[in-house]
Amino acid sequence: MQAVYPLVRYREPGAAIEWLVEAFGFEVHRVSTGDDGAIKHAELSAGTGMIMLGAGEPGGQGVYIAVDDPDAHHDRARAAGAAVTAGPADQPYGSRDYMCEDPEGNPWHFGTYRPAVTAPVSPQRELVFGFMPAQVIYVAAELDLAGHLTGGPLSAAELAAATGTHAPSLHRLLRALACFGLVAETAPGRFVLTEAGDRLRDGTPDSFRALARLFCGPGVWAAWGLLAESVRTGEPMWERVTGYPPFEWTARNPEESAVFNRAMSDYTRRIAPGVVQGFDFTRFGTLVDLGGGDGTLLSAILRAVPELRGVLFDLPGGLAEAERNLAGLRDRCEIVSGDFFEKVPQGADAYLFKSVIHNWDDERAGAILRTCRAAMGPEAVLLVLEPVLPERIDSPAATGTVMSDLNMLVATGGRERTEAEFRALLTGAGFRSVSVTGTFPDGELRMISARP
Repeated sequence: MQAVYPLVRYREPGAAIEWLVEAFGFEVHRVSTGDDGAIKHAELSAGTGMIMLGAGEPGGQGVYIAVDDPDAHHDRARAAGAAVTAGPADQPYGSRDYMCEDPEGNPWHFGTYRPAVTAPVSPQRELVFGFMPAQVIYVAAELDLAGHLTGGPLSAAELAAATGTHAPSLHRLLRALACFGLVAETAPGRFVLTEAGDRLRDGTPDSFRALARLFCGPGVWAAWGLLAESVRTGEPMWERVTGYPPFEWTARNPEESAVFNRAMSDYTRRIAPGVVQGFDFTRFGTLVDLGGGDGTLLSAILRAVPELRGVLFDLPGGLAEAERNLAGLRDRCEIVSGDFFEKVPQGADAYLFKSVIHNWDDERAGAILRTCRAAMGPEAVLLVLEPVLPERIDSPAATGTVMSDLNMLVATGGRERTEAEFRALLTGAGFRSVSVTGTFPDGELRMISARP
């Protein structure tokens, strides 16, 4: 005996699945239909648990138990006095099952099927075809399929009409999304949004729609397609594929700039609580967030430290949504437009760069840091919030930072750095007393502190 699964039967299993998903928060794991299109078997998951569902009269709930040899199990049960209601038989969903009742009439179901078990897949093979899921998710994000499905289940044809797409082709895309658990096909050609898929909507706490549109979109996609050329030459490919350096490109394309800003904001919103809780900002009177974009991080810090004053500093395009994010904080937060290669606000207690320095090679990063140092008083503190590469890769734990490092190579010409490389960069720019924290929760970022 290997595993136990509660079993529920419904006269209309398709409608029941939709209701269970909406009412109880189940996610659809699998739906199997017969030749007539009717649902014969379904599996709904909740966390690590699962129930089975099938067609039949309600009220006959039972338990399904996975066994290695249902025929032998059937013979043993019958010999012990079980009333067999359906003998061993092969099922269309890949199991061999039998059913019986115990002496008091409770139904029991036994078979070979194990919903959680999947055929082993080569991880190397998955890596080779990894570009396919990325593009499926990008198209779903670009079409805002999750937003269209928020109101409830829709058919592929209805979604196609709402998104201006080719219905048969959209149906094929939706099947892929169902394989990834982002939607569920509750009936042939009819789809519902899952809990995981809800993160593809704008405005959800853990939304990754903007991140998908940015990192799987045409610019980044084309630059990564020239990774081999970057490896051969050491040069970024973004300007080759777009005609402009990355930050000039976003400045010239307001829609692309909005996607970039939203992606950065969504990521920052996820990691900000861990940074605020894990680092002491109360020791500062004024904090300048350099390259702070729409103020998502500065807003979180200011709300957590009521005595702190802030200055948000970025190019005009980066500050586009700042007023909205800093609502209620403007009495102690100044918004300043400028270029940190040229000049930054003077006289603050702390200067923070989050995910800025890695955009630039050592020469340009050093220039930014020297500009900042020139504005700092002798007791001011520099804060650099970035991933830190390990000195040696001995586990997959650094995968995210390593991939980001390659993204910097093809897109901006920047790089991720080891702790030793950060120390060399900072001391070369005139800083001293360099220290590095551990990794903050919900991310790969660490705080690097230094003094002028």
